[in-house]
Amino acid sequence: MVKKEPTVEEVIHEFQKYDLDDFKEVVFCGFGEPLERVEDVVQIAGILKHFRRDLPIRVNTNGLANLIHQRDITPELKGRIDTVSISLNAPDAKEYYELTRSRFGMKSYQAMLDFAASCRDYVPFVVLSVVDIIGEEKIQKCQQICDELGVQLRVRPFEE
Repeated sequence: MVKKEPTVEEVIHEFQKYDLDDFKEVVFCGFGEPLERVEDVVQIAGILKHFRRDLPIRVNTNGLANLIHQRDITPELKGRIDTVSISLNAPDAKEYYELTRSRFGMKSYQAMLDFAASCRDYVPFVVLSVVDIIGEEKIQKCQQICDELGVQLRVRPFEE
């Protein structure tokens, strides 16, 4: 268990214990929002890409980084992040807010969609995800949203 947020140096030190050729992908995710520390994520990804250019790097995110940082962070992902996977969660703003209780309120949903659209300019693969428990009708609505944005929908199985 991690007792504190690791520094960039500590993360890189951990990676140095392994052969990067053994990795199929590196994923920034976990408890909390990885893009709260966007500068660190970008720096670490850049260092990893320096040593292994073809190493796929993905960020699993809530898509609210632009609200968090009060600026468009998506250009910083270019050349560092290969996939951004954003939790769509719901087909509309009301249900999204009821599920996420975002500190940014109702504007969170549109900000997340705008973030996804902006990521398309800088990241090769942009994916919005939902959990299959929301039902087929809502999944279809989410698919329409993804089609309009020009991104992929990933339906994840619900696991207890």
